[in-house]
Amino acid sequence: YLATEPWSSYNVLPFGSVGDYIEVDYDTHILKYTVTNVEPNKCEVICKTPVSEIAITIPSSVTIEGKEYSVTSIGNSAFYGCSSLTSINIPDGVTSIGTSAFESCSSLTSIEIPDGVTFIGRYAFYRCSSLTSIEIPNGVTSIGTSAFQSCSSLTSIEIPNGVTSIGSSAFYGCSKLTSIEIPNSVTSIGDHAFRSCSSLTNIYLYNTIPAIIGNYTFYNYPSYITVYVPSISLESYKNAETWCSENITGIPTYTSDGWIDANGNVIDAPETIDHVAINASMVLSGNTRKNNVLTVNSLGLTENGSLTIKDSAQLIANKVVGEVTVEKNISGYQQSESKWYTIASPLKGDVEITNSGLTDGAYDLYRYDEPTFTWENYKYEQNNFTTLESGRGYLYATAEDVTLKFTGVVNTDDVTCSLTADGPELTGFHLIGNPFTHDITFNHLSADVSLADGYYVLDGEGAWGAVLGNNTEDVIKVGQAALIKTTADGALKISKSQSRSEAESQSRSQQSTANSQQLLNITVSNANYSDKAFVVFDKGVGLDKINHENENIPLLYIPQDGTNYAIAMMDENVNEIPVNFEAKTMGQYTISLRQENCEFEELYLLDKETGNKVNILEESYTFMATGNDNPERFVLLKANSQQQTANSNFAYISGSDLIINAEGAVQIIDMMGRVVYSIDVTSDNSRINVSGFDNAAYIIRVVNEEGVKVQKIMVY
Repeated sequence: YLATEPWSSYNVLPFGSVGDYIEVDYDTHILKYTVTNVEPNKCEVICKTPVSEIAITIPSSVTIEGKEYSVTSIGNSAFYGCSSLTSINIPDGVTSIGTSAFESCSSLTSIEIPDGVTFIGRYAFYRCSSLTSIEIPNGVTSIGTSAFQSCSSLTSIEIPNGVTSIGSSAFYGCSKLTSIEIPNSVTSIGDHAFRSCSSLTNIYLYNTIPAIIGNYTFYNYPSYITVYVPSISLESYKNAETWCSENITGIPTYTSDGWIDANGNVIDAPETIDHVAINASMVLSGNTRKNNVLTVNSLGLTENGSLTIKDSAQLIANKVVGEVTVEKNISGYQQSESKWYTIASPLKGDVEITNSGLTDGAYDLYRYDEPTFTWENYKYEQNNFTTLESGRGYLYATAEDVTLKFTGVVNTDDVTCSLTADGPELTGFHLIGNPFTHDITFNHLSADVSLADGYYVLDGEGAWGAVLGNNTEDVIKVGQAALIKTTADGALKISKSQSRSEAESQSRSQQSTANSQQLLNITVSNANYSDKAFVVFDKGVGLDKINHENENIPLLYIPQDGTNYAIAMMDENVNEIPVNFEAKTMGQYTISLRQENCEFEELYLLDKETGNKVNILEESYTFMATGNDNPERFVLLKANSQQQTANSNFAYISGSDLIINAEGAVQIIDMMGRVVYSIDVTSDNSRINVSGFDNAAYIIRVVNEEGVKVQKIMVY
């Protein structure tokens, strides 16, 4: 660039040295140049072409003369006229943004203001003409004069419940704003605050007492502008200033009398509607809404209103003005340590652990730290975590019954988490939390890498239950977490609505219709606990079996290629399916099976320890087991053949008889190594009456010309 015109016509500073910056103000566009050459005795400066895009990261601290100082404020006019600045990262710790701090930053498209900021000065973002959206932190109480004036690209802005005043000309000339929601905390709106917002068609006001509104506040609107106010205060708004005398519409309001409409009539609770307001204490529970769900586009809490979402209730909303309280009931373990839960914050941002009741009484709160592959307990200071992060799950147990209470702003944004596939234990597993005030399913998760089919949820007894996610009841509840597995490093998005189809690279189950899967649902149970495993006849990524948090719960899993699966993917032509079982306590167990979308008429379960074989589709199978049994005990056979498996047995119990299918010298040995019975057997199917034996495990040994056979068996 060569300045050939008189300096006065460009309004510049003509003096300086090579390397200095000079500014040219031409038609209100601030241009900044670097001096590369100064011609002596001439009013000419040779400058580089201005940089088209500049991004700035402000450090959290600076060092001056050896001393470190925290950055707590952005000073007046700090970035005034930085016309090439496109983005800026303001660190946590900053509490104020000064007057004209970003004025005339005409290329700035977005900025994230930290939650700690409480003050935004006058003209702070004046003439930021490329700024499209901005979110004001909850701690801000006032929006300064002309703070966002002439932000002509601004399409949306979040005004938090807590702002009490909106300054004069605050949004003057924001010509692309289409709607604005004024929270109930606002008591005054200055002159010209929304003047010349020519695209604004809807204004939502939730306060039952009209705010003090200045002159020309909503001047130059199109004729179809509509102002929405709480139904119960409709007349007081109509009787206020002339700006609200026309095009006023009341929104359904919850009061001490229940839901009412614009005419004051009591109505049923809204299910799907644009906007509602709350002007009384309201509790979402089974008595409030059908199916415990309130669904609205936007929900506003008025001056006297409060909303509590009880455990098992749900709120589905695109916009919530004000804070809500979400409750989750936890049963204490009392004298047992087997009651474990997963918990997650259903609110926006991080939630302070000490503000939710999590630390009341005797408790344990763990998070899984992926970088170190360890579980960290909140009680130990060296673990250094103080908040529940949105989208992250935690393990929790408490001695006494407790109702956790999370109070804050409802999250309506998608949450993204990082995934890693490393680790010596729980390799590739991540405990992700439901970040919303409504239940989600596996279809709300999308990743740029393949995920294992299904996931785990933890019940109150400490059992990690495998879930395929193909039924309507397969949900991750409000305040709950799920354990998922990734096959590679990547990113996971938890969406407010079902959006798996958005991702191009996903596992088979994420692209197919889950309800069409052909599968076997196998369950084992005793008097106290149960466990489950699935065989899916399709391609995909199986879900590894993991141990339960309660060591007394039995394990049921499918071994395949050296890995144990809770959800195993198999070819539909397979003839034998091994089913492994580990009894953690001695006792009686029952195996049952349900087929889904399959057409097997016969499917036999063979107990290799007893030799018993039953058509598991017609009847369940009951047996005795101990914690010392060989887990490779069962196999599923598609046909009722006499095919022998590699681990076939020669003895089994039938009623009070021990059946021996071998010839030779037979010994029955108890677990102490003592021979309690011996006999020579000369034919197959010999019977030995064991009705007088103790209920216990025994070793059956047969010696003949072929060698020695040994088998363990239960007598009961």
